[in-house]
Amino acid sequence: LTNKSGGTQKQILVSPLKEWLVSWPSARIITLTSKASAGSPGMLLFLDPDTGATRTILKGIAGLTTLSSPNGKRVLAGESTKTGVYTLMRDVTKETNSFFPLQTLPEKCLWTNDGETLYCAVPSAIFPAQYPDQWYRGQVSFNDAIYKIDAQTGQTSLMAGATGLDAIGLALDQNSRTLYFENKTDKTLWALTLR
Repeated sequence: LTNKSGGTQKQILVSPLKEWLVSWPSARIITLTSKASAGSPGMLLFLDPDTGATRTILKGIAGLTTLSSPNGKRVLAGESTKTGVYTLMRDVTKETNSFFPLQTLPEKCLWTNDGETLYCAVPSAIFPAQYPDQWYRGQVSFNDAIYKIDAQTGQTSLMAGATGLDAIGLALDQNSRTLYFENKTDKTLWALTLR
């Protein structure tokens, strides 16, 4: 850890593993997800920035990709399967997994600030391939619809039908009235007005 000027530095973790994907969803949680590949079991750790303590949240999942909620209570996770992708919701407190009502990659989703709602770009079809590898390399692309999902109930609401876009990098404006995203295939920026 360091301050903005880079003056005070404190080492909080040493790992023999390389290529961690790091995010900081809340003040007390830094997430570390091993870089995903269909042929490798992945893991997700929560790191406490104050103590340096780690907690294993998920492990042994092929092609694991993750998106942790800002409150640290839930994790959306993607798993590589022979037929495509399986998406699940991890309850961190109860240490249980549940079925997610839509099949997509966590990289195509966004949590709201309260950690209770997700917006996801959901492919109209997911064809058999090695995910996420072939999607990362651009060998596979999607035609996404945009959904709003209640993380507690699993209720889904269609916000926009098939867009002809492979959406990534979802972001909301300050008033949660406009959803922005990038089309992965041509790097163009798009906006969707939410009703």
